[in-house]
Amino acid sequence: MKKGLLLFCLAFPFVMLQAQTVIFSDNFDSYTAGQQLCVQNSTDWGTWNNAPGTAEDGYITTEQAVSGSNSLKIEGTNDIIYRFNNQTSGIYEIDFNYYVPSSGSGAYFNIQHYTQPGVQWAFECAFYINGVAYLRQNENLFTFNFPNDAWFPVKIIVDLNNDSVAIFINGESLETAPFSYTADGDNGVCQLGALNFFAGSALTNASGTYYVDDFVVTQLPTTGIEVFNDSKISIYPNPATNWLNISSEKEILNAEIINIDGQLVKTISGNFNNIGIGDLSNGVYFVNIHTENGTETLKFIKK
Repeated sequence: MKKGLLLFCLAFPFVMLQAQTVIFSDNFDSYTAGQQLCVQNSTDWGTWNNAPGTAEDGYITTEQAVSGSNSLKIEGTNDIIYRFNNQTSGIYEIDFNYYVPSSGSGAYFNIQHYTQPGVQWAFECAFYINGVAYLRQNENLFTFNFPNDAWFPVKIIVDLNNDSVAIFINGESLETAPFSYTADGDNGVCQLGALNFFAGSALTNASGTYYVDDFVVTQLPTTGIEVFNDSKISIYPNPATNWLNISSEKEILNAEIINIDGQLVKTISGNFNNIGIGDLSNGVYFVNIHTENGTETLKFIKK
């Protein structure tokens, strides 16, 4: 079973994060385009049957990219695994950018409860080429929309301490559900094993074609997390090239931009509604926005 699928559209809750730790990030630009991913990095990435260099292994390409020039292309019989090594405690945020061409056959990913794939699916998500996608968990099948022929963000927050998972597709929130649920029921284990990018498709007997970029795994603190549902701070465009605009109902006191390595790269003071980012290198960043209500941390991509 590698097909099937949850979605409830809610307002995206911004999260203030303290002492978060990026434990892995990959924008695929350190690899050689035209060569397979797991051949170049079998430490962090693997395939379904642990067979780097075979037809399961995906290729690095320059056909599409968000940051830099490379991304991971999934097609044919590609079946890529990122291993979490059976984590049973902690809070993990998984972020990546997705591109699903309307000229292909769709896309698919899932989360596994075990690092050894094929034992237990936590949930699975399939994308058609007409902008419609499906998420399946606990035998429930839900429909949502996404943009074809454009990059969009995927965010998954797994709280193993409280047995919950929250899924965000293109800024739309899926209702939080127990992570111990499986795609087929409610009798799974609360364990984070692996993420699977499979060249499956929502179309019967078809092989999906899609791209992945800016894959980031962050371990969040178990305390000091606040969810802001009413402060109404947002940033746009995202990705951004020269200017990052900020919309806030409260006066902005100051802001800091942090790179993916946790380094402070820019500080802005005073009341303002945009930040010049043309001098930043392409990549993933976090902006800490300080108002009288507190601090919110939002992620953006410099392109």
